[in-house]
Amino acid sequence: MPGTNLPGRRQAGLTLVELTIGLAILSVLLAVGSSSFLSILRESQLSAQINEMASTLNIARSEAIKRGKRVVICRSNSGDAETPACTDTGWNQGWLVFVDENADSSFNAADSDILLRAYSAINSNYTLDDAGGSFDQVIYNPSGSTTAADTFQLCYGSDPAYSRELVVYLSGSIETRQAASACPS
Repeated sequence: MPGTNLPGRRQAGLTLVELTIGLAILSVLLAVGSSSFLSILRESQLSAQINEMASTLNIARSEAIKRGKRVVICRSNSGDAETPACTDTGWNQGWLVFVDENADSSFNAADSDILLRAYSAINSNYTLDDAGGSFDQVIYNPSGSTTAADTFQLCYGSDPAYSRELVVYLSGSIETRQAASACPS
């Protein structure tokens, strides 16, 4: 007969109360897990962005020493153009790395400057700027030293938990660290 329990036979399925409790627990776990996942994703993207700039600085320094010439990293929003140029846009728009043959600190292929790398804009959720305000460009001398020391700051929003600093020393060496202060809004 339908609807009656036969002895020795178990009922299959869940009651409405059990199903509701299970869904409540699942929704709490998803809410906690998704915020942790977003945090991990931001950290990963932040690391990738700061590592790209650190790699740029290391390449420029190494090329300056290897070639025995000045190598310049300058801000540029025309890295993808046929004739890229240094510009006064922000660092997050992209940058160029070039051998500065005539020591004028601006890229010009007609002056025999050699373009080593051109970088496009970084992820639009992030900002990359010089914390000290004096880095229009980074110049590596043939000895591997720089002409000025400063700090780049990479930020996701204004939360210092999602920001990193990349310190460039006069010796030419670099250091990546957690940002000491909040990012500008």
